[in-house]
Amino acid sequence: MPALSDAQFRRAYFDSISLFTPEAKNALYRPEIRRQLEGLDSFAVAAEPWLAEAAHLDRVNQALYLDMQLLLSGNNLVKPDRMGMAVSIEARTPFLDWRVMEFAFRSKGDTKLSSQGDKKHWFKRAVIPLIGEDLAYRKKQMFTVPVGEWFRFGLEGWLSDTLKSSDLLSSICAAKTVESMVSSHRDGAVNYTRELRALAAVALWDRGGNT
Repeated sequence: MPALSDAQFRRAYFDSISLFTPEAKNALYRPEIRRQLEGLDSFAVAAEPWLAEAAHLDRVNQALYLDMQLLLSGNNLVKPDRMGMAVSIEARTPFLDWRVMEFAFRSKGDTKLSSQGDKKHWFKRAVIPLIGEDLAYRKKQMFTVPVGEWFRFGLEGWLSDTLKSSDLLSSICAAKTVESMVSSHRDGAVNYTRELRALAAVALWDRGGNT
């Protein structure tokens, strides 16, 4: 397989962390919306400016820099902050100390992955003396809310009604495409959890703004 050029790598990485690829968005939009957005590329708007700032870094660090700018403040830090505030706990993020961050971005990307592609390579090696090798290299155990299962069993009716009742979504999205996503997810043919969750969030936001 030929190596990707820098431009191809950046585009491929952005698509890999996006909810919808350009092709998926074109299928989702109504024809008139598609025409209005013709020539507008979310990669150029959301990613290229940040990647230009990180052009001097290797590819691993470019990807990490983009993650930091797009995902950290708007997603990854929001959840613990809200959960902490809900129970009057002020969460701390020691790995975001500016000295740690500067050290991390000064370090080469290929040192952050083991030869087997193991992530968090530095961190695991550093904590082995504290917690032992078995625990440091234990398979990740995620705490996830089973939204995808709820959308298949129990909340499939609510999901369909919520998406259909949003005037905003109806004005942007092709109804048949949305219905196909709901049915494909419900039948287990495709896992559209993240996409449907995002559309439902837009619909609920729209409902809140119109009540």
